[in-house]
Amino acid sequence: MANITMATGKVKYGCGKPKDFGHGDRINAVVTLDNGEEVKLWGKPDDQDLLSLRKGQAVNLIYDGKNYKLVNSQPVASSQTVPTSQIAPAPIASSNLSTEQKKAIAEYIEGRADLLKYCWTTAKLKLGDVTTDEESLRSAASTLFIAAQKKFNL
Repeated sequence: MANITMATGKVKYGCGKPKDFGHGDRINAVVTLDNGEEVKLWGKPDDQDLLSLRKGQAVNLIYDGKNYKLVNSQPVASSQTVPTSQIAPAPIASSNLSTEQKKAIAEYIEGRADLLKYCWTTAKLKLGDVTTDEESLRSAASTLFIAAQKKFNL
C-alpha cells in the first residue's frame, strides 16, 4: 500500500488558459505548501474544483506518492463531536419549493450522507495502519467521496 501524505498550503497562482503539455489540453495551479515547497496541481480543462481556486486560498492536498491532488478548497475546521441523538435535521427553508421537491432534496442529502459515512468507514479501515490522525482520515474520506461522486455522476 502506498504511503499517503496530507498537506496544506495556499494557492500561489490559479489556473490559466488550457495548454497542451504533451498529454492533451491540461490546466494547472501552483500551491505553496506550508513548508514552503511549491507544487503544481494538474487537471483537465473542465475541472471545476481546480478552476475555482483563487490566489491566497487555503487548500488541503493529498500526496499519493506521485502527485498532489486537491482534497477540498478550505481546510476542515476542527469541530466538537456532538452525539447524533442531539442532531435533528433542519427543515428545508424555501417557500418556492413544493413538498415533493423538498422530499427529493432531503432524500438526496441523506444518500450523500450515507455515502460520506461509507467513505469515512472505508478510509478508517483501509488507512488505519497508515494514520490514525482524524484530520488525515477526514481528508481521505473527502477525497473518496468526491471521487465517487465524479466517477458515478452523483
